[in-house]
Amino acid sequence: MKILAIFTEKSIPRESLEPVISIYRLDTNVLVVDEEAMTEIGSGQYSYDFTAWDGSIDYSVICDSVTLTGSE
Repeated sequence: MKILAIFTEKSIPRESLEPVISIYRLDTNVLVVDEEAMTEIGSGQYSYDFTAWDGSIDYSVICDSVTLTGSE
């Protein structure tokens, strides 16, 4: 499953970031992906190929880019 995140700063798409993704299983609260790198697509879009995805499990996803400021 591909996970997509869009990063903007002051409503402008941000490119050339190095965002990371963390994913938790909600049934066990276990961290299954720990700050792995996302791939830049373009126009502020970044993706991650979550190969361990199981459609019968709910997950929580956090995408972060520490280079953005404030509430971005």
